[in-house]
Amino acid sequence: LTASVTISQTFTNDRQSPLEVTYTCKLDESAAITGFRAMVNKKVVVAKLKPNEEAQNDYEDAIASSSGAYLMRQTEEKGVFSMQVGNLSPKMTAEIELQYVTRLRVSDQGETVG
Repeated sequence: LTASVTISQTFTNDRQSPLEVTYTCKLDESAAITGFRAMVNKKVVVAKLKPNEEAQNDYEDAIASSSGAYLMRQTEEKGVFSMQVGNLSPKMTAEIELQYVTRLRVSDQGETVG
């Protein structure tokens, strides 16, 4: 048995200056990321898979040019992912969506558990 899961998080920058927001989430070891997108002021950004160094450089370049920046990566801890939204302008709202699939297990009582 498998499950397709979407996690959504909405954040509004209430400060007077641009802000970098980092989301961290731990997923089951059997989980596989299938999508990541960010929506900021009706603009949708869909993730592209890139090598770590290239993705980090692109993120830093976007930050340096005061553009919106998005980065998702697996941390050194297995199953833990970090999502960064950079240069979120004052009063702007970002909605982050993470999609993944994971294997479900059946308990001894016959119940499905994640």
